[in-house]
Amino acid sequence: MPISDSLVVALMYEGPSGSHACSREVVDAWGCETDAAIQAALDNARRLGPWMFDRGPDGLLVSHAGEQLGAALLRFDELLGEVQFRGEPVVMVPDAKLLLVADSADERCIAAMLKLAANCLAGRGLSGTALRRTHEELRRYDPSDASLW
Repeated sequence: MPISDSLVVALMYEGPSGSHACSREVVDAWGCETDAAIQAALDNARRLGPWMFDRGPDGLLVSHAGEQLGAALLRFDELLGEVQFRGEPVVMVPDAKLLLVADSADERCIAAMLKLAANCLAGRGLSGTALRRTHEELRRYDPSDASLW
């Protein structure tokens, strides 16, 4: 299920032999809608919390290193709601286990996010697209200072 033009939600489950992606057929066999299955997965993950961000360089918020839910934390609206931003939250998911959050009003924070994301993307990365987080919507971040890119 797409959540932006560069990211999709993948429903996963833990079984005896590890993590597995749930295809549409698996979700249908469970007898539930995809949205309901994703909501149930998020609710289960919330019960495993509390989830928090680490402070990275220049005020960058970084999901905990090695945290399996890194990118999924993007769907936890309450986490970003607890953070005070001068501008809007700008997020990147350079790896499935890594969520980066910067303040759009802080050029040093944005630069730190881009540098860390570039390091992740040098290997086997997920997405190099920065997204602006608004009310229940993700849009491509278009910085006013193009020199940051």
